Amino acid sequence: MFSLVSGEDPVSYVERWLFSLTQCGLNEV
Repeated sequence: MFSLVSGEDPVSYVERWLFSLTQCGLNEV
């Protein structure tokens, strides 16, 4: 879903990925 940009903080990448999963889960409820 998200592309890891060079120089980007891996933690931020994971946080955004988890956030997207949370949003999808809430939308399906």
